Amino acid sequence: MIDTRLCHRYFRRCKFPFVGASLAVVLSFVMFSCGTPQGKLCIEGEYKGINQADFLILSTDGGMDHVDTLHLRNGEFEYLCDLSYDATFSIVYPNNTNLIIWAHSGDDISIDGDAQELWKVKVKGNKENELYTEFRQQCEENDLVSLRNTAARIIRQHPENAVSVHLLTQYFLMSDDVPADSINRLYDVLSQAQPESPKVAALAGIIRHSTALRKGAPMPSFDVVTADSTHHSLASYKGSPFILYFWAGWQGNAYVLHRELATIKEQSNDSVKVLGYSLDVDSLSLRINGPSSQTGIPTYCDYKGFNSPLVGKLGITSLPRIILVGGDGKIQRIESDVTKLKGYRF
Repeated sequence: MIDTRLCHRYFRRCKFPFVGASLAVVLSFVMFSCGTPQGKLCIEGEYKGINQADFLILSTDGGMDHVDTLHLRNGEFEYLCDLSYDATFSIVYPNNTNLIIWAHSGDDISIDGDAQELWKVKVKGNKENELYTEFRQQCEENDLVSLRNTAARIIRQHPENAVSVHLLTQYFLMSDDVPADSINRLYDVLSQAQPESPKVAALAGIIRHSTALRKGAPMPSFDVVTADSTHHSLASYKGSPFILYFWAGWQGNAYVLHRELATIKEQSNDSVKVLGYSLDVDSLSLRINGPSSQTGIPTYCDYKGFNSPLVGKLGITSLPRIILVGGDGKIQRIESDVTKLKGYRF
């Protein structure tokens, strides 16, 4: 079998200003034979503004079981590997940014870019890479609003494309400031276009989990009894805004958190209620670090830490987490910095 790497190198670097008819036939046959065979993946890259460098390449979904290296010499690299099924690869640049590549068995992918503008690198070889290149080219300013607007448009226009799954995950699910309704609408577009896709089906569970703690999402129901034997539930706060904040004594700044929230409560003339939810696992820490009776903030603790049921429902993995819930029972704001609630009109 002809080595595809040699073929690519030969026809890219050699010039044939005068080719006879019979020689042209031979060359056409050889070039046809040089296509990347099934079971293989060929990636070629050419970067301006850089002579030598090493890029890392890895697969995010099992396309390869190790991290490999792309050796860039004279601004170019050629890479051949085994690939028997559809997969995504990530090329990691020395500045720790990365380029996502979609690949199928037998693909011959080409990359053309400039070291000074890595975001605008052009990737050809299949419809996924060409669509993702289009996305990146249309987001020259690279600001989050522009990225999301362009991503949403591409998802709606190309819901059958694997790139749309990546865009939904990267630019909507990875942040907690995107309204749950927006995410669900985009997911519905994908699921209708790709009803048999395992990746789209897997997104459903991720979305349910990630949108639980998101602006516009309904606050999960809860019913807890604080140390003063008072019941607090979502229903008991109906019609009134309230702040539910998750904290723990081992944070180190719990006192400041309690004090700031007590001030916010006082400045609202008690129009907003505040409920603390401790993730401490022992009563001593809770007693020493909890809010004092003067703050007027009741606190609940089941001593289960991050294994507490409501913590799991909301997907909370870091502290503090401050949730403002409106009188309609929907989440209005999620903060980790209490000072961002100062001056908020409840």
